[in-house]
Amino acid sequence: LLYVGWDVVHGVGAWCGVVRGSTLVASCGYFPGATTMPTIKLSYFDFGVRADGVRIALHMAGIDFEDERISFAQFGEMKKNNTLPLGQLPVLEIDGVKYTQYNAMVRYAGTLAGIYPENALDRLKVEEIIELCSEFLYKIPSHTDEEEKKRLRQEFASQKATALLSLVNKRIETNGTGWAVGDSLTVADLTVMCICDFLESGFIDHIDTALHKSFPAIAAFHKKVKEHEPVAKYYASLKSQ
Repeated sequence: LLYVGWDVVHGVGAWCGVVRGSTLVASCGYFPGATTMPTIKLSYFDFGVRADGVRIALHMAGIDFEDERISFAQFGEMKKNNTLPLGQLPVLEIDGVKYTQYNAMVRYAGTLAGIYPENALDRLKVEEIIELCSEFLYKIPSHTDEEEKKRLRQEFASQKATALLSLVNKRIETNGTGWAVGDSLTVADLTVMCICDFLESGFIDHIDTALHKSFPAIAAFHKKVKEHEPVAKYYASLKSQ
């Protein structure tokens, strides 16, 4: 059960929480003196790799936010005008304050949605997977010479990317539930899903779009996450727009 409530008389805001029975199992935000919902805007390109985890988690939390989809031309202007804290995306703006770094954003949004675990060991497991996905993205090589870029990316796919995906695959297998951590969806699942979607998009040239499918646990996992009701509902809502 998702709860969002504001006690204007006493000036207290409970942003959201997850309640099972009579127990609050995930507290998502408590703000003394708060009388209005925060204004949230997520700015990123019109694809999902470093944003859909945040977008889906915010939707799951029932949080109204502005989903700003930036074109490459707009991005160039934003960098030129110095409107981005580090000259990069995504940016999550909350009540006028701009925050950077996907990993921080997805933890925040996951906390609001109740899909970031409270247990310390489970958090470690989630964090490891999120960082593995980040390393995958940050290590993708590039080069001004197309042939050299092709060689470097094929080498990356066969070595570093394979090592990273092998470990993610092992973690999913060991967990034994079909999810990356625990027995339900977490932000780790959304982050791995985004990597799989990014590969399938063909955006990273010279890397096999089905690379992740060579890892059986990841392949089955990807299908499971995409078909999970809140995730499927989010993507279906985009098609109806």
